Amino acid sequence: MEYKVLNEEAWASIMHLYVTFEVDGQIYQATATYYNGSDTDDCVVAHYYTGETPNDAICGIGQGLIDTLEIEKHLTC
Repeated sequence: MEYKVLNEEAWASIMHLYVTFEVDGQIYQATATYYNGSDTDDCVVAHYYTGETPNDAICGIGQGLIDTLEIEKHLTC
């Protein structure tokens, strides 16, 4: 029996993003939810070990890193 595949696709509607970064010897992590085809939501930046919320400048760095994350490059299964 002959057949021809016309289309195949794997699609994730929601992805969880994170970036770990260091500022002045302290390690922080930014996390967010990405809605495929839309934007990120619920970005949270916290100290990696204590979970404390850092100052606005460090939160801004974390938000910027999430906003510029190359999702396709860093996608893991």
